[in-house]
Amino acid sequence: MKRILFVDDEPNILDGLRRALRPQRDRWQMAFASSGPQALEMLASESCDMIVSDMRMPGMDGAALLASVCERHPAVIRIILSGYTDLTAFMCAVPVAHQFFLKPCDPLLLREAIDHQTSVADRYGYPPVAELVGSLRALPVAPHAYQELRREVAESHPSLDHLVKVVTSDVGVSTRALQLAHSAFFGQRQDIADIRAAVARLGSDILRHLVLAADTLRSFEPATAIHGFDIDDFQRHSHLVGTIAERVGGAGLQAHVLYKAGLLHDVGKLVLADRAPDQFGQAQKIARAEGRPSHQVEEEMFGVSHAEIGAYLLGLWGLPPAIVEAVAHHHHPERASDDQRPAAAALYLADYLARLPEAPGITRGSEAPDAHIVALLGGPAMWSTWTELALNAARLGAQHA
Repeated sequence: MKRILFVDDEPNILDGLRRALRPQRDRWQMAFASSGPQALEMLASESCDMIVSDMRMPGMDGAALLASVCERHPAVIRIILSGYTDLTAFMCAVPVAHQFFLKPCDPLLLREAIDHQTSVADRYGYPPVAELVGSLRALPVAPHAYQELRREVAESHPSLDHLVKVVTSDVGVSTRALQLAHSAFFGQRQDIADIRAAVARLGSDILRHLVLAADTLRSFEPATAIHGFDIDDFQRHSHLVGTIAERVGGAGLQAHVLYKAGLLHDVGKLVLADRAPDQFGQAQKIARAEGRPSHQVEEEMFGVSHAEIGAYLLGLWGLPPAIVEAVAHHHHPERASDDQRPAAAALYLADYLARLPEAPGITRGSEAPDAHIVALLGGPAMWSTWTELALNAARLGAQHA
């Protein structure tokens, strides 16, 4: 049974939550605290799976509380409730909250969010992964993209087109923008079609705060180089996989979903590069020395690969389940549910095609793609078409780099 801790300094709010969520008492063990310090005392004596906190509280506000929870109990899922007009406070919570909801919050919406988050945790949040992802505050960003974004948002009238270009160019920025754009803090939840739609929904003011006023993005400048990982190669590969995936997807698959899933498919590598650089570098080194795919070595070293780690992050951050599951299973599409297997297969194939030896600057081991997955997306007859598509996408990407 999941244990959920609700925190609010207003007794009426807590009483309302008790009444509204009473039907869930056979599924959740619920606890209630009237202040941040009380909540920390309760967490110190008994663990919980999730904390749902009000933002505005006297003494220790919600952002400060969740920051402390992030440090002391990183595996705990963190949700913040805030008022729409409280932008500064909201931005303070961005680094430490996984999801954000407007206050007052519809109990049904909150219940669905809790169900979704705990389901994601059950599927991908193995204890080491939960702590690794839960301790993450800022996604690393390629230095040149970070500086370009800072320059643009510092302008008195930032260009939407330029912002879209910079945000789209970097996986870390794109992931954070999609997290916030999908948030209920900005009104009714909706699936964001693409990065442009995410940037437009956030607006230049939010992006300015995101870059200049909150510890939500960080230039990727590790103290020592990570063996086998180059941030610029990572970005190029992620965009190439997104481009290929949206074109090789079978009938019924939405191209914009496949592109976003392809763009984000390796976001777990950013988490590993930031939170466990030495172990991540060692995994890459072993994979290259033994001629094995890196995800196999990661599974041996961490218990899971970057695929599941990335899926857990995206799931906590509220991205659509179709993207989360495709990312989780892009190395093992056979593990995906029946309805999500074609998307996972498209990512698997796109990842393979993006690493063909003929693609400029891209190398790949000698293993052949899984015949069952190839058949799922059209069969061997499509191979030459897919190969040409991948090479053209790689050449076009190199021209625009």
